[in-house]
Amino acid sequence: MNFRVLTLRYMGWCPGVESAARFIPDREIPPIRIVFAVFIIASVSASSFLFSREALVYIGFPSDPPVRYSNGNLKIVSFDGQLYLFLEVESESGRDYDLPDFHGSGVYSAKLGLDGSLSEVKKLLDLGDVSISYDVLVTDDRRCLLVYRYMKRVNPERYEPSSVFFTRSTDFQEWDTPITIGEETPGLRLLEKADGEILLVGRNAYAVFDESKGIGDVYPIPLAKTPDISDWSGDIYCFLDRDQRLSVIGVIRIPQPHQEIEVEGLLLSRLEGDDWTEPEYLTRMGVNIRGEYPKIQYSGALDRYLLLVRDPDPRIYAYTLYMSTDLKTWQSPTPITYSDDDVNTKTTAKNPDIVELHNGTLALLFRGTTSDYSVYPDLEEVSTSFFLSMSNDGKNWGSPRPIDKIIDEAPWKSPEES
Repeated sequence: MNFRVLTLRYMGWCPGVESAARFIPDREIPPIRIVFAVFIIASVSASSFLFSREALVYIGFPSDPPVRYSNGNLKIVSFDGQLYLFLEVESESGRDYDLPDFHGSGVYSAKLGLDGSLSEVKKLLDLGDVSISYDVLVTDDRRCLLVYRYMKRVNPERYEPSSVFFTRSTDFQEWDTPITIGEETPGLRLLEKADGEILLVGRNAYAVFDESKGIGDVYPIPLAKTPDISDWSGDIYCFLDRDQRLSVIGVIRIPQPHQEIEVEGLLLSRLEGDDWTEPEYLTRMGVNIRGEYPKIQYSGALDRYLLLVRDPDPRIYAYTLYMSTDLKTWQSPTPITYSDDDVNTKTTAKNPDIVELHNGTLALLFRGTTSDYSVYPDLEEVSTSFFLSMSNDGKNWGSPRPIDKIIDEAPWKSPEES
């Protein structure tokens, strides 16, 4: 390639170009040299840009971006007549034009007052740049068990699962050093039977968990394989019934010609001996109870089953509480709602959870997401908080009180730096 010839051919009409072209060497330049020169120029430019940006960051220009915190993945338990929260706090920092400088995940515990205040806050896990799954259980003999695993990012497109870990405490302050209990589990949800046996359950299977021996044999849950049972993990839920039988409910979703999916109802099956009962629908007044993401538990104080379900209409993000003495006859449902003083905003209750205190009082925890409806149909999310409401009968609930948030103000360090 001869740059003098090219210049005269395409730019020779411009005054002065012919005189200037005399300063361009009149010789052929191999293409490989041109490619190499372009590579050198690009490398120097990129290096200069990165060096300049890091130098500006080092001297504090622009100023360091604020750390963003989020509180989520809450669990609530009762211990010695007190409520305790477990929650994950995520911290992240980064600029708009860059990936986060760091992302940290930690699990905390805290005593929850009936006014929504938190005390005795303690960081239990500090695992760095991971995604955590965990569950907690307070046993009848006053021990708190915690099982967890995490997904660690190997590269931007792949995460690698960890082993399953276990730790415990008797006072919510001092915790045993976490130990590995296995590489695979049927799930991470803990249930305790009346005889003290601990079950580790998931969507498709369950196993007996021994604190000294680890996870026992894994047994399947047939309901998860029922035709039209949703594949969504939140649509299969295990619980212990009044007679301590392992039971499970699942959401039946039927594809429709003019709709993507329609919820048909909730199926119930119980483990009797070594066999599971034939699935049957939960009904009220002869009509299937319809809902998504079910949670069900037995209340000894009320001698009733408490069923929380989300409305199947995707336009309605609301939960409802049903109660029954025998899983066959259900009382009129109670909606889980929250009222705003501002007519332009609406707070939606999400992810509710109920725990029973030793005196029979029920505590309801839910995530409240407040949206601005002043420019409807465009909605703007204003804030997200957690709320606590109390009840003595499951029908009448006190005004929800916002729960304090946990913010870790200490400098973040990776596990390698700690």
